Amino acid sequence: MMAGLMNVDGLSLTERLNRKAAFRMVKNRAAELEKLEDEALIDLMDAGESRNAMIDGRVVARIEKTKGSAGNRFKIKDPLAYGAWLHANGYDDNVYAAPLPTDVAKTKSFIERVVSEHEGELPDGVEVDGGRPAALKITVNKDEQRGMFERTQLPPAMNLMLENGGVL
Repeated sequence: MMAGLMNVDGLSLTERLNRKAAFRMVKNRAAELEKLEDEALIDLMDAGESRNAMIDGRVVARIEKTKGSAGNRFKIKDPLAYGAWLHANGYDDNVYAAPLPTDVAKTKSFIERVVSEHEGELPDGVEVDGGRPAALKITVNKDEQRGMFERTQLPPAMNLMLENGGVL
């Protein structure tokens, strides 16, 4: 448990689901408000300017407007596609002849066979995908989220962040 957070060991699955939804709604609303502030601050601050943000007389953050970069710079996002285009348009002197695996060589069964033939050694350029861990996906009811922040008083679930003496 993170320091300063209340102990929630005794909560039921339903209580935890409700809390998760409430936290996501707060996060989404905060993101909307932050985006509006970003747009305003971009207009108000000069490039390279850095200012302190204060709450209750204490510096809580430093906000800087970066200088950005000039447009019209070229960036190769797909070297293979660019190379194919160069080749197709007569720029063969500017294209490497590169050995690439065929579609068959990219299949799981083919790679398994190659690994087996080489006593378990992985070919260069191949790695074992560890998969991904289970994750939570949440879909918030946008109408409910909007309504929650239009009320004059927050519902009890939203007060979770203010419990425990206001420590988040």
